[in-house]
Amino acid sequence: MGSSVDGGESFDLVIIGGGITGVAIAQFARAAGYSVCLLEQAEIGAQTSANSSKLIHGGLRYLESGQLGLVYKSLANRRTLLSLAPNLVKPIPFTIPVYQDSQRPPWLIRLGLSLYWLLSGFSELGRFRTIPPSQWANLGGIKQQGLKAVFQYWDAQTHDKKLTQAVASSAITLGAKLLTQAKCTQLTHQGMDAPQGCHWLVRYQLKPEQLKQAQRHKSQLQADGQDYSEKQYTLAARMVINAAGPWVNEVLSSQSTTNSLTPLAIDWVQGSHLVLDIPAPEGIFYLESHLDKRVIFVMPWEGNTLVGTTETLRSSLQTPITPQADEIDYLLQIYQHYFPKRHSLEQLNSLIIGHFCGVRVLPKAKGKLFNRSRDTLIVPGTLGVDGFEPRLLSIYGGKLTTFRDTAKQVLADIRKQLGSRDVIADVDAISLGDEP
Repeated sequence: MGSSVDGGESFDLVIIGGGITGVAIAQFARAAGYSVCLLEQAEIGAQTSANSSKLIHGGLRYLESGQLGLVYKSLANRRTLLSLAPNLVKPIPFTIPVYQDSQRPPWLIRLGLSLYWLLSGFSELGRFRTIPPSQWANLGGIKQQGLKAVFQYWDAQTHDKKLTQAVASSAITLGAKLLTQAKCTQLTHQGMDAPQGCHWLVRYQLKPEQLKQAQRHKSQLQADGQDYSEKQYTLAARMVINAAGPWVNEVLSSQSTTNSLTPLAIDWVQGSHLVLDIPAPEGIFYLESHLDKRVIFVMPWEGNTLVGTTETLRSSLQTPITPQADEIDYLLQIYQHYFPKRHSLEQLNSLIIGHFCGVRVLPKAKGKLFNRSRDTLIVPGTLGVDGFEPRLLSIYGGKLTTFRDTAKQVLADIRKQLGSRDVIADVDAISLGDEP
């Protein structure tokens, strides 16, 4: 690192966003020898990466929309994460009950599971079985009426926030600088001939919670007695990675020069989950909603039962990110439909002991949300009529399971733009979350 204009620091990369995608890019880039600073407006893994369905999986349902490539990549990443993070990513059985009125008949489920096994490379974890009728009564109280077949296969579950924090910890150990409570407020494009090759100036603001940390690093932050929640700080970057998740376009809109950055048209999709004070099931139930035929999971979570997820369009990020009343009712109806002898809807309402809600980005498209591609898009910046600026990459979408693939793709683009550096570590040999 060297000193740059405005008294700040210069980095090869400034990454905006401390979710799983941002911290993974920080880890991969630092291991490859690049100087890295990451800005996160809240805490590491504070939003979408802490509010997922907690699964590291191939995405069986994506076979239905023909996303075989995504499933193949996801299964490969599942295998890697089971090896690198065995204390955070653990195999778990999934049970699929099929009923007379199910949209997906037994033969189709069997075909899908066979293809899933094939895409996993015929791995032992990819095997599935049919549960005989003599064992159906032992399936945790699942509805028996109309039941035609029951399948069981294996995938993996994780603690999403702890996994994100483990990747962040690895990046820090490698030498990346991660600043939390640090909100990016402005991007300024300096042009191709900028000093030290720093095409971008990145301004950020520290939130009050960061006051004490800022005081401990006065020389770095140019502290001068001003309120840290108001003072702006500047970093110079040879390349900027916009991994701000739902706020990806907000970051692009902060561009201050004449040629504005052109964002993709996106939808914000909210996924809500409920935690019920009901003893955790032994595995995960993969259920077809009787209301709209979507896939819903009922799973164990910290000794309780977790039900999710919804897919609800949001018009903005200005309102609180929390489950809506109709989402809560939707999830409880599905749970009560499949476990009718346990609790009434009224009783289930009283058993809600927690909920969480994550927001993800999907590029706008026609058709149902369920059928939209979940592939991650890595988009270079577009500066008005002057064409694209490859030293700004924005990440649209992103899956918990495939965060390593996304980081590898971004690293390939970084090498094209900045050239290679001396590699300091092999990320494929770095274990995550060693403590059980």
